[in-house]
Amino acid sequence: MLRPTGEMEFSDIEILLKDNNVENVNKLLQIIDIIGVPRGSFLRADGFEQSVGTLEGLALYLNGTELSEEVYQNSDINCVIERFDKGLDGSGCF
Repeated sequence: MLRPTGEMEFSDIEILLKDNNVENVNKLLQIIDIIGVPRGSFLRADGFEQSVGTLEGLALYLNGTELSEEVYQNSDINCVIERFDKGLDGSGCF
């Protein structure tokens, strides 16, 4: 689902387990933890709801049209990306 701004609001992913027993649900929770899902996500079934997710995101909007021509001639977005990656120090990525 997208917001009116075009940003993502949420996504709904359905997973069907052959058997919703505790062992299978625990395996699914382990898989979710390994692959990573956004903070604020949850796993829900009949009579069951579990918060999951640890990943967070950052949106950075850069204006590529309204600055002076000199800025675009003398600047390289790749340098900004490299500095972000360096600042994240392995805790995230571009």
